[in-house]
Amino acid sequence: MTNAPPEGDDTADLSEVYTVLRTDARKITEDLIAGVRLWGLTETLLLGIALLSLLLLGVTAYPSILPATGFFHDMELAATAGLGVFSIGAYVWAIRTHGKLRTRYQALALASKKLR
Repeated sequence: MTNAPPEGDDTADLSEVYTVLRTDARKITEDLIAGVRLWGLTETLLLGIALLSLLLLGVTAYPSILPATGFFHDMELAATAGLGVFSIGAYVWAIRTHGKLRTRYQALALASKKLR
């Protein structure tokens, strides 16, 4: 009979993880918080892309600014509208993800600030 954990027990695997976390806790926490902040940057960039694509759509759709040229004009309108819709959807997704992560790791961020 051995002292090995029963099959399906992750205790042995977790002890290695806890050892690494204890050793590098400050750096791991800083990296995690930096990743959460990166989501904030991502949502800002996606909002910029969405606004630029909607601006381009407005310029393209207004015929006196850029004369319509048939099929290619229609394709440009469709592509620009698609980019706008995709960017807005990605922006909403990024806001939700950033909000969830910020809420989830808020206590960790506060504890990390106390360590500094």
